[in-house]
Amino acid sequence: MENFSHFLITRFNLNLYERDKHAAPTRTARWLEHRFEVFERYCLPSVAAQTATDFRWLCLFDAATPEPYRRRIASYRAVCPRFEAVYYTAAQTACLTESLRGTIRSVLAAEHGSTPPPHGLLITTNLDNDDALASDAIELLRREIRPCPGKRIYSLLYGYQYFTSERFLLKMRYTNNHFLTLVEPFDDRVETIIAYRHTRAIRQQPTVYISSPHGKWLEIVHEDNVSNDLRINAKVRNIPVLRGRTFSDFGLPELRVTARRQWFQTLFLLPVRFLVTGAKRLRGKRARLRRK
Repeated sequence: MENFSHFLITRFNLNLYERDKHAAPTRTARWLEHRFEVFERYCLPSVAAQTATDFRWLCLFDAATPEPYRRRIASYRAVCPRFEAVYYTAAQTACLTESLRGTIRSVLAAEHGSTPPPHGLLITTNLDNDDALASDAIELLRREIRPCPGKRIYSLLYGYQYFTSERFLLKMRYTNNHFLTLVEPFDDRVETIIAYRHTRAIRQQPTVYISSPHGKWLEIVHEDNVSNDLRINAKVRNIPVLRGRTFSDFGLPELRVTARRQWFQTLFLLPVRFLVTGAKRLRGKRARLRRK
């Protein structure tokens, strides 16, 4: 594939969500510190380990990010040369698609002296700041992408959830996961993947599903997720992992689960978590109905 530009997009601490999944406020000092810790432990090493190197990683930060964190952010380029921090004001965040379109054009103009010529492709892949990609995920995407008229979504079908508090791993087949990629003609109407909610994207554009024997993304389920938890819906098939696994293939050699713990958690934790999550969903649905 020729004449393309590929951007990995991470929305770090933009003013998009006021509360996490426990209704606790986001963007507090404690929340921000924890986010940086999770990012440095999982997300940053996984992108630095990518076997493909011809992409750019735009990490979007709030312009109000405190100076100590800005200094921390500045150090990430040494870990991952493809990393680029972008700071947006509240006004820029309010029109995020337009702001990101301008940023991408500015990055390419600075690098090449001009934006891509006509008939080029823009590829944008979403990665949350507390998740990770397999080291060959971007390489696999690029092997599968084919030029075509119009826009197209690509979905890496299989991935994992890792529950940090229980140190438990679950494999997933998840069609409309939040690691989607949008391929579109590079013109004045580019949208980028952030213009699409991952829960609806596959209904809005033609979608190609990329299946592989091993999961290619890792969703970290931790105490401060905005919404991530055990997923119970028709779009998801949860697949027990009943053997030990290391994550060196994600650039995370220190992350590992044992077969013994996986068996125990699958037999005892998973049914309990399923019931608790289902009850929370039901209470939330009833509360919304009462408000109506």
